Amino acid sequence: MKQIIGIDIGGTKIAIGLFDETGRFIASSTIPTHAQAPFSEAIVRIFEAVDELLGNTTTLTGIGIGCAGPLDTEKGVVQNPYTLSGWENAPIVATLSDRYGCPVRLENDADVALLGEVFAHKKEKPVRNALMLTFGTGVGGAVLHNGKLFKTENFGHPEFGHILVAPGEGECYCGGDGCLEGLASGLALTQQAQALGFEDFQDLVAQGGLQGSGKFLVHQWVERVGRALWTLVHIFSPSMVILGGGAMSSLFDLVNQKITENMQSGIFYKEFALVEASLGAEAGMVGAATLVLPV
Repeated sequence: MKQIIGIDIGGTKIAIGLFDETGRFIASSTIPTHAQAPFSEAIVRIFEAVDELLGNTTTLTGIGIGCAGPLDTEKGVVQNPYTLSGWENAPIVATLSDRYGCPVRLENDADVALLGEVFAHKKEKPVRNALMLTFGTGVGGAVLHNGKLFKTENFGHPEFGHILVAPGEGECYCGGDGCLEGLASGLALTQQAQALGFEDFQDLVAQGGLQGSGKFLVHQWVERVGRALWTLVHIFSPSMVILGGGAMSSLFDLVNQKITENMQSGIFYKEFALVEASLGAEAGMVGAATLVLPV
């Protein structure tokens, strides 16, 4: 049986999935990253996990990898001293290709998460132009444009979290003042909830705060995210916009209509589907696998 592997590498864990050549999920395994340990140690544990998933009867036709950047995706090298300090200049593509004798592709983790979500909607309608924003500790983003991942000239990744949405309302580590990430990320929501006397944003939701003292917080979030989407949608003209991250389970139904109505007020508005990310933590693993699916 021909099968493929999708690997999602994060700072704390590595998720490895086995799929058939249509992208159907078969099995998965999760191992700790031990990010400060040398890459030479981590790759041995990855080999062991992949070998266990493959068993003895599989023909492996490709391995896709999603990893937090910076990366050199052309050379297949991890260059991330920030969250993978033991992996700097790790030649992960060549190492896996030599071991398994199959094509291996490496992409940014935000990009593969987008690919995973798009793949999940493929049965409904093929999508060639999509935009994804993920609200976690920061704000991640990715774009699929005419069926290809959007990248900068040097294989860099767009930093949508640093679009200015409320100038003068909060200094950001990037040097800006009023960035989307600093004001609308999951971390920012928690800080804003704490200012209202809650333990964190989930505590605010659990205590009904979105209908009470936190109502303005939601209004403010919609306003700021709406400004960012206004800019991004007018640049990329996506047919689908995906919003993800832990806070979305509480926010999406409240903000969906408001954001859509805001976008429809523009004279250049083109209809797009605004959807909540559906794969959760599995998006990166699934998206990584799509990198090596047969065309």
